[in-house]
Amino acid sequence: TSRGPRLLPGIFDRHQLLHLLQAPEAYWRRHAETDDAETPLGPFLAARDTAIIEVIYSAGLRIGEAVALNLEAIDAFTGTFTVTGKGNKQRLCILGKPALAALRRYLEERARLGLGGKRDAGPLFVNRHGDRLTARSVQRSFKLYLREADLPADYTPHRLRHSFATHMLAAGADLRSVQEMLGHASLSTTQLYTHV
Repeated sequence: TSRGPRLLPGIFDRHQLLHLLQAPEAYWRRHAETDDAETPLGPFLAARDTAIIEVIYSAGLRIGEAVALNLEAIDAFTGTFTVTGKGNKQRLCILGKPALAALRRYLEERARLGLGGKRDAGPLFVNRHGDRLTARSVQRSFKLYLREADLPADYTPHRLRHSFATHMLAAGADLRSVQEMLGHASLSTTQLYTHV
């Protein structure tokens, strides 16, 4: 049973990606919380959401894989970690320097709010109460940042994964490596990206 023609995945170009990565900071600077908390949440939320975008893009993650990450799973020096994707398949992921820097900044902000030390085991991405973030809450924030960055409202976090694959191939990575990095079972799925 054929599902009809596969649609080519849309991507962020580098310009759009840059705007998106600046959006959490800009958004939370404008919406500095006016509650009388001694510790403002804005810097934490901006750092966390920038880190999420960087990590999804840098490692080509699905949104569910990103929120399922545990802090102890990531090697802080090499930026490597293992992800369990669809069909319980494990794959090795590597974070680039910008993603690692964003992650470190987020962990500092997280520690500042007392939501877990930089070495504590448990969920990597947490909300203001220290609970694991849900995919839905990431998608909600993502919509705010698209608006902030003046990007189309129908863009999704999954588009970051497509962008990762396309940019990797454009930079000369071979199809098999990208297939492994994405955790695709079939090479034909990865081949879609060669036509973008």
